[in-house]
Amino acid sequence: MNYTQPQKAVAVLLAMGQPQAAAVLARMSGEETDRLLSNSRKMRSVPPEDLAVIANDFEQAFNRAAAIYDADSRFHQLVSEARGAGDEKGSIQ
Repeated sequence: MNYTQPQKAVAVLLAMGQPQAAAVLARMSGEETDRLLSNSRKMRSVPPEDLAVIANDFEQAFNRAAAIYDADSRFHQLVSEARGAGDEKGSIQ
């Protein structure tokens, strides 16, 4: 199994299914999607055993990066920013 990181990303996106992959792709820059497209052209198929390894690697990387510290204050800040600074609803108690 020799896949580049972008090819692995293509495999994960395809495995997600259209609605979820489309949501992820919508958040990517044109340069990022072009890089994935370019790498996907070099791919034919991804056997199930390769996909299982790729998915496991993705899950492990996600779990390492997903540690959340100080969740309460970070979430309050996120909500405040989403509501807009100076907005009457912007302040959260």
